[in-house]
Amino acid sequence: MQFEKTPFPGMNPWLESCWGDVHTRLTMYSCDAIQKQLPPDLHARVAEYLSVDEPDTLRYIEILDLKATRRVVTAIEFLSPANKTPAGRKQYVQKQQELIYGDVSLVEIDLLREGTWVVAPCEDLYPCELRRPYRICVTRRESTEESEVYKASYRSPLPEVRIPLRHDEADIRLPLQSVLNLAYENGRYGTELDYSKPPEIALAAEDEAWTQAW
Repeated sequence: MQFEKTPFPGMNPWLESCWGDVHTRLTMYSCDAIQKQLPPDLHARVAEYLSVDEPDTLRYIEILDLKATRRVVTAIEFLSPANKTPAGRKQYVQKQQELIYGDVSLVEIDLLREGTWVVAPCEDLYPCELRRPYRICVTRRESTEESEVYKASYRSPLPEVRIPLRHDEADIRLPLQSVLNLAYENGRYGTELDYSKPPEIALAAEDEAWTQAW
């Protein structure tokens, strides 16, 4: 079976098998979607860092304040498998803490079922119904001990995520489902993914039953 458009209302678990390309598209398209909503003196840019394991080049989004010598206001990260290995997790958590305690708001989007827990809120504190299969959270610089969490699944559309800006400004929105749909269509994954076979990362039994019924 092939689908020109993603066949799921939310995240597509088959996309996890080609995450390098998907991650790049999600980052770039999200940066573009954010850029259109920013005031003239804030710019969204794609930044890079090297993972300690691969070493892969990992990309994330920074919102820069041009009035404050390009100070980073907000960082937005789509997590990668390299962030979830033992050494990669240690590197990512260090970066995470530097951002949160460096007066930067952090948006973390984990659309990978495999790997260790790495988002800022402790797993035990995360509401049970929001822990799986995917995780999205926003930690604001003015309230580093709290995070906003969003439900993310393949059974319903991914949320519009509120992106914090400066202290006196209203949030903007990242239309995550629209970005994912654009990535799927432009990446032409429908001609490559084989939906007659299970995804590389196995689904839980109830999720397998749901996907087959869907």
